[in-house]
Amino acid sequence: MSLENPFITTFYPQSDLFCGREEEIIRLVTIVRDNVNSILLGPQRMGKTALIQKAFEKLRQKNEFKCFYIDIHATENLKEFTRCFYDEISDSYPEKNVGNIDLDLPKQNEQLLLSLFDFLDKQNIKMLIAIDEFQQLVKYPEKNTITILRQATQKLKNISFIFSCSNEHLLNDFFSDGKQLFFTNFDLLQLGGIKESVYSEFIIEKFEKNKRTITEEAVNFILEWTRRHTYYTQSLCKRMFETEIKEIDIEHVHEECGRILLENESNYFIYRNLLSPVQWLLLKAVAKEEKVYHPTAKQFLMQHKIGTPANVQRALDALLSKEMVFAAHDDNKRYYQVYDCFLSRWLENLD
Repeated sequence: MSLENPFITTFYPQSDLFCGREEEIIRLVTIVRDNVNSILLGPQRMGKTALIQKAFEKLRQKNEFKCFYIDIHATENLKEFTRCFYDEISDSYPEKNVGNIDLDLPKQNEQLLLSLFDFLDKQNIKMLIAIDEFQQLVKYPEKNTITILRQATQKLKNISFIFSCSNEHLLNDFFSDGKQLFFTNFDLLQLGGIKESVYSEFIIEKFEKNKRTITEEAVNFILEWTRRHTYYTQSLCKRMFETEIKEIDIEHVHEECGRILLENESNYFIYRNLLSPVQWLLLKAVAKEEKVYHPTAKQFLMQHKIGTPANVQRALDALLSKEMVFAAHDDNKRYYQVYDCFLSRWLENLD
């Protein structure tokens, strides 16, 4: 009978399977206790949702806060946002007519949101609402969504917010046309990779706990190859655990990495067919550089034979919109990187 795999990729893990993030958890919990709203920024699958759930766990231990988690990634307009919000709230108050409203009545969504927030605020207990994939609001046809949300929340006394965002490019749209006023009192927490030493110790310990070994060299390669991007690191470790090899070394890891790329190759070629020639060339170039700080610089364009700065800028905007590439910062310098770590490693090997 096979042992339970300790490397989780699909849901919030139990405490002993949760790796690191102590500093981030403490900071997020402190921000909430100080009644300050926060923006949690990081690429998809970096562990933002798990971090939020861990913060919820801490805040619920002493019944400090009633916590709500709302994922709006699948919503396309303000009506769907309101429905998503209502469903989450009503699940926690099944015995009450939440906000005394009926979503089936022809009522403005702004009024519905105001009613929902007013209902929660009048419960006279501290509440934390985490809204995941917050940048989705940029795509709504209602261009005044942020204004509506600001009006709905600015008078609240008992509710704090975490806005979790995975697309910095879209988030930047919120800081134009006066929308930045909404974020005046928000703390920004950027989520990067788990510390290398912490992650390394975690991986080795999970194998040893199951009476198996993995060399330090193999672990270092896993962390470098997956860039400590949580989903990809967990995914590769999960596959290594499933091999049931008792003593794992770097050659075993190399072989598994090769299998991952081969299994996904047909999908990667589909991406090529869906992108324009310039977009595909730029995607390959970003992968080969790993991080690109100046995508329209003359040296970068000449080295990779991509095209003119104007064409590359349009291609970059398209790749950002398609979430093939993401923007992030290190040392206050903006850079671009291929979103899918496995795709990036495959692209590195192309001519």
